[in-house]
Amino acid sequence: MPLTFARYLLVTFFARFALALAALGLVLTVFDTLAHIHAVLDGGAPIGLGLIAYASLRLPTLVVLLVPLAVLIGALLTLIALVASQELVVARAAGVSGTQITGILLIGAALVAGAHFLFANLVAVETAGRLATWQARGYAGLPPGARSEEQGLWLAADSAIVHIGLASADGQRLHDVVVIQRDPAGGLEAFFKAQKARFVDGRWRLDGVERLVAARDSGPAQETPIPAFRWDPSRFGNFGQGPEELSFGEAWSLRKDAGYSERTPRYYRFWTHRKLAQPVSCLVMALLPAHMAYQHARRRQLVLLGLATLAAGALYFGLERLLIPLGETAVLPPAFAAWAPAVMFAALAFWSLIMAES
Repeated sequence: MPLTFARYLLVTFFARFALALAALGLVLTVFDTLAHIHAVLDGGAPIGLGLIAYASLRLPTLVVLLVPLAVLIGALLTLIALVASQELVVARAAGVSGTQITGILLIGAALVAGAHFLFANLVAVETAGRLATWQARGYAGLPPGARSEEQGLWLAADSAIVHIGLASADGQRLHDVVVIQRDPAGGLEAFFKAQKARFVDGRWRLDGVERLVAARDSGPAQETPIPAFRWDPSRFGNFGQGPEELSFGEAWSLRKDAGYSERTPRYYRFWTHRKLAQPVSCLVMALLPAHMAYQHARRRQLVLLGLATLAAGALYFGLERLLIPLGETAVLPPAFAAWAPAVMFAALAFWSLIMAES
């Protein structure tokens, strides 16, 4: 009986979770697309294809935000339905405790959390990068087929001044590179530009070099090595990307050394914690309505408890939104700003479970 009930409870939870996520995603995507319809159409994209492209690229980012809320709604509707239909009474009479019911919901939420983490780092990062690139182009034409390449960086390297037009997301490829080299006396030694630079076998090589000024060698060169420049590719990747365009691995690599990013390492430390705290919030959302497993079929009581649970979920997400800028700007320690809502509301959920048992 407990195993059969566990399967039934998980199927019911996943069905309601999927329904809630689909409804929330559809509504939010429609409103977000309508809010950007003028910008998309002004870019010259075909009306139908342009709006569909925007909605499809925006939807994964919205799904990442909505999954925890859908877990809360799915778990709440599941328990309310079981209580109202007396199925919960039968299950508990058969030996299924409230703690077991909570554990089953947590198993379902854990599976959702794992899928959420993978989706956020494999799918949503890619679509957010493509949307950001398309937006930077004024929504001209149709979206690019790959993640954004960040642009606009001046830096000093030994005796040279270098400008990088574009950098790939992994930092392994640089485009539109301009190098101004000076001799020890400060005079101009060379001034050239290259179509791209590639990191090969631990060294940077220039392709498509055009020497504009050179004191010693003015001839064309291809595959020109520049061994004096010891740039770590990780320093170039993501130096202008927003947090929704960063995967967990990319944020992790920048948490100690932000490279040429315009942001500080503390910013990336916060988002390293935040990208772990987001999936964990699915578990917290499954805990919030768990006290319903101890209720009886009193309609008024179920309605009040359901509204209180939804209010707690709304407060949770509001607190998350409040702490994000405080964590990004180092007003609060990154770990505290990222994990405080999950810890506080998990404690609240456990307290409500203890009260329900008593």
